[in-house]
Amino acid sequence: MNAFPKADVYMTKGVSIAAEMDFDFNMEVLQALARFRNMDWGITPDDDKDLNDKSLFYKDRILASYLTSEGKIWINAESEDGVEYTEIMIMFPDEY
Repeated sequence: MNAFPKADVYMTKGVSIAAEMDFDFNMEVLQALARFRNMDWGITPDDDKDLNDKSLFYKDRILASYLTSEGKIWINAESEDGVEYTEIMIMFPDEY
């Protein structure tokens, strides 16, 4: 189930450049995004996973973490109107 059907997906400059230069990393990013869309929060701590699950109901901000060959990436979702998620951002933690 895709919990974010209308959300546009963006990458920070660092993730975008790394994905362009490394096919395997690009595939890892796409796999992490698929997991995120299916509400698999990766290596996010359990307390934060629970918070993400609750945030889905209220369309609050969600942040999840995934390990890749380039290190950890974060994926977050935001809702502008509290009705549905409109944006997903993929970033390295130091780009937050």
